[in-house]
This record gives sequence, structure tokens and C-alpha cells, in this order.
Amino acid sequence: MMIASTYTMGQSLHKPRNKAADSSMSSSSPSSKYSRRAYHAGSWYDSDKNTLDATLSKFLADASKNITPSNNSTEGIPRACICPHAGFSYSGPTAAYSYLALKEALERNPSIRTVVVLHPSHHVYLESCAVSGASTIETPLMNLAVDDALRDQLLSTGKFEIMNQRVDEREHSGEMQYPFIAKILMSVCSQEEIKVLPIMVGSIRTSKEEFYGKLIASYLANESIFTVISSDFCHYGQRFSYSPRPNRLKFQSKASMNCLSTLNTLTEKVWI
Repeated sequence: MMIASTYTMGQSLHKPRNKAADSSMSSSSPSSKYSRRAYHAGSWYDSDKNTLDATLSKFLADASKNITPSNNSTEGIPRACICPHAGFSYSGPTAAYSYLALKEALERNPSIRTVVVLHPSHHVYLESCAVSGASTIETPLMNLAVDDALRDQLLSTGKFEIMNQRVDEREHSGEMQYPFIAKILMSVCSQEEIKVLPIMVGSIRTSKEEFYGKLIASYLANESIFTVISSDFCHYGQRFSYSPRPNRLKFQSKASMNCLSTLNTLTEKVWI
């Protein structure tokens, strides 16, 4: 299943520096919910509503010229997409292709009520998964409501923690998805009908990957949920103890995409 490969990616793409026990996580329902600010607006992407809207519109328009949507009853309706999470000047044109899948899904499946965003942790060490403690997610385009009912269901399993506001806002990999989600919702449907739920995927041990994959997949299998998987294919530099060979980057990216398209988790570990 796709979710199994998601957790592999969450583990292998990053190594957070802070490996000490982190008091910024909780295992109980949030007693005081917060509105998650657009913390990286103005640096990773534009903070001006009109400018950001125009930028995303261009990204989506350019992407739509190069693909043919499967708008017929014999083709499967998209259930998930994988998106990069660098600054929009780097990742935006590529992410737009993924978000056309969300647009198509919303147009063809009126039962969708929640967009789940799976994203890694770049700043805190986490050996499980954590849900956002926010009630609202702010973007320069519009605010997104959080699905607290689904959050409570996940917390009831006893296997999920809760991010506090500081951890939630510092993590860019989730935030880089929210403006695109807002843009698509504004263009396709009544924004009040669709909620979101961010889930941070930690550095899960190999022995627990299958457990968490099956657990979360049992919820994401619901046709009312569309899943956005936030994952860069490669992190490199001294922090990550990896220096790629430039002439192999395109080959490795294509190999990774082939693994994902066949849902081959084991092979994917070798490439990503």
C-alpha cells in the first residue's frame, strides 16, 4: 500500500538534530487549541494574498498544459499525491502537477471531506507520529479548518502524539502544502465543506513501520479522505551525511518514481 512507502520516506529523508526527549509532544487531546500561523510566509513563499494567488495560478496553469486529466468513469479517481516541500520558487512548478490530482479528485468524488497531510519532522526527534494540535491553519489565501473528529479518532488508538504550536509552526514540510490546498479548495468547492489534518511522521524504526503503515492506512482508506504526502526525494549535505553524484540525480529520481508507482516499499528504500 502507498502508506507503507510513505513511512519509509519519512524515516530516511531526514535526521533531526534534537534527539533528546521532547516535551513539545503530548499524548492527550489538546486542552487549548491554537490557530497555526503561516510561519514561513514572506520567506519560503509570498505573504501577499494577491501575489501568492497569481503565482499558484501560473504554476497550475503551466502544469495543466502538460497533462491530460483522466476525467472519465473508467479511470480511477486520484486518492493521494506526493509533493515536494522546498520554497515555492524551487518546488512550486513541480508541486502544481501533484495538486492537479487533488483538483480532479474533488471534482469527481463529492464525498471527500478531509485532506490529510503526512509530513516529516526536520526539527524534533519523534519515533512515532504526531497530529497537529491546531483548530485552524492560516494561509495568506484563506484559513483551513482542522478535522478534530479524525484527530480524536487517531488519538484514541494511543499511538499518536500531539504537536504543540511551536513544533507545528516551525515545521515547513507541512506548511508548504497548505497554500496549494487552499488554492484548490477556493477554485473547486465550498471551502467550509473540506477540512485538513496534518500528521507528522517521525523516524519510525523499521520494526514499527509496518504497524504504523497499516494503522494509518485503515483510516486513509476511507473514500472521504484525500492524502497529501509531503516528501522531497533527496536531502543532501553535511547535515544528512550524503553527497549525490550530479549526473545520477535524474536517474535516481525516475527510479524513485517507478518504485512509488508500483508501491514497492522495499525497493524504494534502496533508492531514497
